[in-house]
Amino acid sequence: MKIRTRLYATCAMIVFLFFGAIIGAFVARSLRNNSSHSSAFLSQKAFYDTAFNSIEKDKIPSLSGVKGAVVNHHLLSPQFIARALTAASYGSKNPETVVLISPNHFGRGHNNIILSASNWETPYGTIFANKSLAKKLRGENVAAIDESPFEYEHGISNITAFIKNTFPDSTILPVIIKDSVSALQEAAFAEELLKNAPENSLFVFSADFSHYTSDAGADFHDEKSLIILNNLEYANAHFLDIDSQAGLRIFLKIMESLGAKRWTMLDHSNSAKITDSDGQEGVTSHITGIFSRSEDINYKKSATILALGDLMLDRGVAETIEEKGEDFVFEKISRFLGGSDLVVANLEGPFTEKMPLREGKEKINFSFNEGLTEVLAKLGVTHLNLANNHTLDSGLPGLQDTRNILTKNNIRYFGDPLNKDEISDVVEIHGLEIAFVGFHQFSQSGFDDVINEIKKLSASADYVMVYAHWGAEMSKYPSRSQIDFARGFIDAGADIVIGTHPHVVQPMDKGHPIFYSLGNFLFDQNFSKEVMQNIGIGIAITPEYTDVFVFPMVIRAGQPHLAEYLGRSILLKNMAIPERIRLSNTK
Repeated sequence: MKIRTRLYATCAMIVFLFFGAIIGAFVARSLRNNSSHSSAFLSQKAFYDTAFNSIEKDKIPSLSGVKGAVVNHHLLSPQFIARALTAASYGSKNPETVVLISPNHFGRGHNNIILSASNWETPYGTIFANKSLAKKLRGENVAAIDESPFEYEHGISNITAFIKNTFPDSTILPVIIKDSVSALQEAAFAEELLKNAPENSLFVFSADFSHYTSDAGADFHDEKSLIILNNLEYANAHFLDIDSQAGLRIFLKIMESLGAKRWTMLDHSNSAKITDSDGQEGVTSHITGIFSRSEDINYKKSATILALGDLMLDRGVAETIEEKGEDFVFEKISRFLGGSDLVVANLEGPFTEKMPLREGKEKINFSFNEGLTEVLAKLGVTHLNLANNHTLDSGLPGLQDTRNILTKNNIRYFGDPLNKDEISDVVEIHGLEIAFVGFHQFSQSGFDDVINEIKKLSASADYVMVYAHWGAEMSKYPSRSQIDFARGFIDAGADIVIGTHPHVVQPMDKGHPIFYSLGNFLFDQNFSKEVMQNIGIGIAITPEYTDVFVFPMVIRAGQPHLAEYLGRSILLKNMAIPERIRLSNTK
């Protein structure tokens, strides 16, 4: 009954927000002839008053030299927007203009960066446009003025009333940005905006963060987003789960140029937490905060890794790609892949044009189209494990082709099918050294070499992940040898052990961060429910602790999907695997 009541409440809120937006769009269209747009909920001043009245003003931090604010435009938490702009008003001196930067959610208009030069009607009165600034930027050919996309752009209309109430005397420059904008366009626009905007302008970035995932998935993806904000790392704002990567890069470049290097987070939550809906799908997360003047960044060390199971791109998978296109198989999972710093999987075969050494009627020797490495790189895959029984399906020449083509496409690799060469790789992410080590049980040798490599790396790296290819195919439980190998890796200094090869999910070790088998991330096996289920492991690392998230997935119609609430609950329960684990770091 409690869950049903929550769902009814959530649905009612969504309906309210939806129809409010529709009404706002209708009013906006009716005002076009008067060169005005309207805020969302134009006739519902009480909606905004409630948000502002809920603020505990004595708990808002005292900040000076505020130059920017990040706000959500998902109106499930309007109090977050009100608090962020109120905090900005305390630390900024009556800005002449508020520059409001938003995603171009619907890709409308013919330009990548579009401005509005119209006034905006709100329940608190009219916000007047800074028309001269809009025209200057258009004259510099860094943006276009086009009013039509703003009629339905909730990233702008959902915020304008909050701005009018907080900064009643300010003018406004709304900006919407497509993610197709080039790096040169981003830089040129930021430069001209800073050159022409009034000196005391306030810049507001309107954005929602993680989308289309679970509560745990949103929390995992937000770890990377928060570090990008805190460390002002606009160059790393790629493969980020946010509705405008380009808008964030431009906004952060502006903050850096203004010397506003200090990030103060005010609120962080998501739609599942706000509505108390454990099983909510398509969760949207909200992060709000302030950028204020500071010579130094309060730099934080952090890294996030998404570890995946067996990746096979031949046979039935290749046939699906041939029929439906190379992007099809990753279509349902692509956004999820893009929310972490590193994405790693076990590559079940070589990238090579050389024919496999042996061909049987069941085709159990694989070779992959080299062009698919470009697809993986675009999806954000950063590392592949080569320590497995299919890497040598085309012999040593095929292995060398694989190494070369991965390097060409900026995908790193680790692990050797013979446990001899290049068995590890180390990369630095946000100030942390992350080491990957591969181990192949069926090479019948090299265990001591892998142990020695782990010992060496654990002495210097902040985090060591071992990918182990081991065990018996289709076995639902780890063998004695898997357990012994895994404990040896942990004793040598490994922080986590990820297992592959059985093609089904196996339980987690109860006393250690050991996942004996993740199952098939992408494979053409479909003869049982078990081979079509798998888990991904999200790891969020800080110097003090590591959070581990477990993401159940399914392969459906040849495509990996995140499992829905019921499916993931059943899989986690059957495997006795918790959805989240926090581990203390002792290094």
